[in-house]
Amino acid sequence: MTSTPPSTSFTCVDTVATAGNCAVYNSVVTFGSSNIPVSGGTEYTNVLPSLNLRLKYNDQLQFRFAASKAIVRPEMGWLSPYTTLGASFTTVDNGDGTQHVQAYSLTGQGGTANIQPVEANQYDLTAEWYFAPTSSLTLALFRKDMKNYIYVQSVPETYTNNGQTITFNVNRYINGSEDGKVEGFEIAYNQFFDFLPGIWSGLGVQANYTRIESSGGRNPVASIADGNQITNANLNGLPLEGMSPDSYNLAVMYEKYGISARLAYNWRSDYLYTTSAANVNRPMWSEEYGQLDGSIFYDITPKFKIGIQGTNLGRDVAYTRVSSDLTRPLDTQYYSATKTDRRISVVLRGSF
Repeated sequence: MTSTPPSTSFTCVDTVATAGNCAVYNSVVTFGSSNIPVSGGTEYTNVLPSLNLRLKYNDQLQFRFAASKAIVRPEMGWLSPYTTLGASFTTVDNGDGTQHVQAYSLTGQGGTANIQPVEANQYDLTAEWYFAPTSSLTLALFRKDMKNYIYVQSVPETYTNNGQTITFNVNRYINGSEDGKVEGFEIAYNQFFDFLPGIWSGLGVQANYTRIESSGGRNPVASIADGNQITNANLNGLPLEGMSPDSYNLAVMYEKYGISARLAYNWRSDYLYTTSAANVNRPMWSEEYGQLDGSIFYDITPKFKIGIQGTNLGRDVAYTRVSSDLTRPLDTQYYSATKTDRRISVVLRGSF
């Protein structure tokens, strides 16, 4: 454990409105710097069964079912048994060579050696129809039941050093007590129109649409000393982060006479970017976003091809908004805008 005292010292004298703040400041100064060895750890055993079945109705139609249990281990940095403490003070001059503390913050951050992996029971059911040699239509239903979802929680932790006992708000990764769920479906269509005459037989299309519903997100308070955050905390019922309810991809392709071309548009609806942001512990949402990409290549030889590829051809901008409740960001304020430039590249590829 490492603690850091205030970077500057001064003579602190309370005002009536800030009575008691100087006692906190003096206590932190006396607490001082320290390096205290800490240790921790955990053990876990997971059995991860899986089942995969296929039912082939005929050469064109088949069905698949899969059930499995999976885990996602915490990142190594989250498991490190460390704690870093710090204090910040906002001071105002009293006009007589002394100062008073207008506001202060006693915070920290650390790893959590005993957090468990995220566990998920996964189920998939798929129908596949191959209605032509280069064409297919598929429908997939899926569901994931998750537990031990990992998020950051701020909790009061008390430490003693140099005879001073102080409580800090320490941010740590913890396993949530709420279960998470993801369920939905995906429909995908792929076809090359090789039955068309001449140059048109190289045309093809790909399209898919995904619908997802998720639950299990929550926004724990980031600072137990901030009244606004406490008021806005514990908004249970949020979806999981990073999952758009709706998304689709549409691509037009051409493969013939040594030419490989592709123009693709990808779109996703708004989604929960993070459960808390903007220092008020409110959910932050990414607005719906679509992007057009394209490429065209020509085979110079059987082993070499040259081409041009472009990303974000429409120079689309990604926006985020901050919400005051669990709703989608239709009536909330803008938080950020991210503009990614259009990028055009000339590419030479070789295979050996």
